[in-house]
Amino acid sequence: MSLKEIQEVRDIETLMGIEGSASKVYFEALSPVFKKLGWNFSGRTRRPPQDPINALLSLGYTLLFSRIFTFVEIASLDPYLGFLHTPDYGKPSLVLDLMEEWRPVIVDSLVIRCLAWKVITPQDFTDVMLEDEQEYRIKLTPAGLKKFLKQFQQKIMKEETFYFPLGKKLKNLWLLKEQVYHLARVLKGKEREYKPFLLKHT
Repeated sequence: MSLKEIQEVRDIETLMGIEGSASKVYFEALSPVFKKLGWNFSGRTRRPPQDPINALLSLGYTLLFSRIFTFVEIASLDPYLGFLHTPDYGKPSLVLDLMEEWRPVIVDSLVIRCLAWKVITPQDFTDVMLEDEQEYRIKLTPAGLKKFLKQFQQKIMKEETFYFPLGKKLKNLWLLKEQVYHLARVLKGKEREYKPFLLKHT
């Protein structure tokens, strides 16, 4: 389905169905990338992740979620009242909505980099179960977790990306903040429409 057709969709259920299909195609397209780096990846799995790649993606998304949740609360928005993800008790739908545009930019690219640069290696994973753990397939060792957390912190706190609305580069963490505040201004009628962050060549 083309982007034009997506813009003509008039109900959330159809749109989320398209999003699910597009997500499947997207992760399938990442498979040869990881294979070239020497890792097997057959698609996205969660709760629990089934392989090292999915373990890294899940961890990265959790870290991203916490940053966006903080900014949503600071902006005085209701994290549980979203637009796309179905509202449900205890489900922070707005945070999940806002995460979507950042998953590839922040997390997916970081996972690829960690593997390409061999910051994370097969030795950084374990399948040893702790007493309080019921279901999982694989996870990072303490040493591997420390390395990944350091890389994530570097990605959001030190690296910069050009932010077209302001015409300058910002630390990635402040990009998250600006987009949350952008949504807040739209909801308050100070700006006309929400425009998602897009990577563009300067």
